[in-house]
Amino acid sequence: MFGNAFAQKLSEIIAVSSFLSDVGVNQIIWVWMIDGFLMLLVTGLQSLIIDHHSRRKIMEYIVLALTFSFILLQAIRSVDGPNWLSQSLLFLLSQQQWLTFTLVFWVFANDMLGIAQSKKFMPKISSFGFAGYALGIIAVGITSLSMQRLSIPHDVMLNLCLAVNAGIYSCIFLVLRFKLSQFKVRPTLLVSEPFQKNLIEGWNFIREIDLFRYLATAVLAIVICETILDFCFFQTSFSAFPDFYQYQVFQSIYLIIRAILEGVISQFIAQIVITDYGLKSVFMIQPVFSFLASGIMYFIPTFLGGLVGIFLQKSIQYGIDEPARKALEGIVPQEKRGRVSNFIDGYMIGLGGILGSLIIALFMVLGWAVGFDIIKSNLYLSGALISSLIAIFATRKMSKTYNTSLLDWRLHRRNRGNSVLDNLDL
Repeated sequence: MFGNAFAQKLSEIIAVSSFLSDVGVNQIIWVWMIDGFLMLLVTGLQSLIIDHHSRRKIMEYIVLALTFSFILLQAIRSVDGPNWLSQSLLFLLSQQQWLTFTLVFWVFANDMLGIAQSKKFMPKISSFGFAGYALGIIAVGITSLSMQRLSIPHDVMLNLCLAVNAGIYSCIFLVLRFKLSQFKVRPTLLVSEPFQKNLIEGWNFIREIDLFRYLATAVLAIVICETILDFCFFQTSFSAFPDFYQYQVFQSIYLIIRAILEGVISQFIAQIVITDYGLKSVFMIQPVFSFLASGIMYFIPTFLGGLVGIFLQKSIQYGIDEPARKALEGIVPQEKRGRVSNFIDGYMIGLGGILGSLIIALFMVLGWAVGFDIIKSNLYLSGALISSLIAIFATRKMSKTYNTSLLDWRLHRRNRGNSVLDNLDL
């Protein structure tokens, strides 16, 4: 967990900085679209594979695939492949480090640990992930400052990132093959179900229960808004720090502050808010903050406006809204929870990224057709404002249908079973 988190942050920060420096901000939306389609594909494959094979073996295949991907990327660079291709591939790889590895890792960890052990060790394992992210961010910042002072070309840092990532995943593979294979893992009940059935059952559950239908709509709208705000933030921040190394140092400082802020909100505020106001009221917070962030970025089209707006969006989204969503998904019956979670946290997020990028592209094309640069005018942020208003409408409907949805028999059976199990000190 530590190694993957460290390597992922190296890839993400260096890929974004390199892409913005060599290719440009406007072109990143095409990479986001591909990333959204990859997320849909990976989520679908995960639902098919993860319950059918040994999780340790799946982990080994994922780690080997990542190792050889970084080696292949280095080979592309060694034959003078185009910069936009290698930087785009590195960004897409960083997203798979975040998505694919962690999805399987937590299921594998649960297989190795019992319920009592999970309560004891899962938070500790998670803390190693946070430490890896923090050290990865700090490493990029310190290395950028050193290389800038020594006037070392930034291509060297990109090559170093690829070598370090390949080395880290090689070590992880050796640990999986020769260390973790010695531990007893709970046997997995292999269930073979076609992809179409997995997808339809998850969709039918969400469609037929008002609470989850409005939740899926709100998540989709929030991700669309987030994508547009991310684009605006990249524009304003890269304009303020156009140098490759300066931008990496800025990204490192920004991500460290954001991680601390999200951690404080998640640990000390989210639980209080959820307990005091209840889940049905908590979901209204994120759309309101998304609307405020969109408004600030729209009316203050500067670096400061972008920085304030992105902090408002991200800190609440990952500090309060995401934990609340995970808590709400806990009321779904266990035999359907994976499908419902995949649909909301996988398909909706991937689709939101695609739609957000398409909205930005539409404004680009429209501006080209009328001879007016809509991107520079910030008019495209109207898409974020409209998306946040849709999210506000969806969460209001969620609140109104919350109590009646909990009476649905598909959830009521799960709640009755929990009334006894929740009292057990496992």
